[in-house]
Amino acid sequence: MAKHKISLSFDTGVAGLNRALYKKFALNSLKYILNDQNIIDISELKDYMDFCLNLDILICNDEKIKQLNNEFRDKNEPTDVLSFALFADNPDLRPIIDNNIFLGEIIISVETAQKQADAANKSLNEEICFLISHGILHLFGFTHDEEKSYNFMIETQNSMLTAGCI
Repeated sequence: MAKHKISLSFDTGVAGLNRALYKKFALNSLKYILNDQNIIDISELKDYMDFCLNLDILICNDEKIKQLNNEFRDKNEPTDVLSFALFADNPDLRPIIDNNIFLGEIIISVETAQKQADAANKSLNEEICFLISHGILHLFGFTHDEEKSYNFMIETQNSMLTAGCI
């Protein structure tokens, strides 16, 4: 199996988070998806499983994600996670360089994640991992425009968490 690469960074002012946990969870989530033929068969990457998959994760604050949400989605408010699926969303432009595919980028607001964690009575780490899994599914081309696809994503995310991806 190809070696996959996760790049994880923290924006200025975001500190004290468990970098190793998030990186491990993201890698294990990739492996979870790649080992589930049912997920692969309906993903945008079904024909690209022999390649090394690369993705970036940025953890930032509400101010930064609000700026990006406004710039790219015309929504002048913070959100929990943004995903830029460069490969899955661009079927006519799918560069493969040295057997590597850059899936895209996931951006998570730690402040919004903390609010959601508090509201759901779970830890910040659990919420960030849940958002990482959400972003990864988007990078594979999954959306939640309809109730059926939304439910699929949520069920898959919960399965990743309970399957021990952490």
